[in-house]
Amino acid sequence: MKNKKIILLCVTLLIILVPATVWASTQGILETKPLILFIVGFIELFIASTWTKIVTKSQVGLSGIITFVNILLWYGVIYIILEDLKNWSLVIVYAIGCALGTMVAMYYFQKKEERETANQEEV
Repeated sequence: MKNKKIILLCVTLLIILVPATVWASTQGILETKPLILFIVGFIELFIASTWTKIVTKSQVGLSGIITFVNILLWYGVIYIILEDLKNWSLVIVYAIGCALGTMVAMYYFQKKEERETANQEEV
């Protein structure tokens, strides 16, 4: 049940952020590539951190699904970066998104484990 919440959160982020990014870029509000790479980097490393937790719990099916999604995200990243290979700012923005995704995921799992420990101590 808890893992379904994580997947639901990632899918919700994709559903909200991708159309918002497309809309903003068509309105000339922002450049698409840097924002997409930031968002994908964030989501990718959030997913990768989740994948690590799931693999350690031997949840085979769910880890396979997460790996599949992660590879699709990576394909998009490689495609965008190869289109503009000399633009290092794209790589930097992607790296910042990845770092923040990892940090948020680790914070989430840390708080989750603290709540579980507190609940066990109450019993």
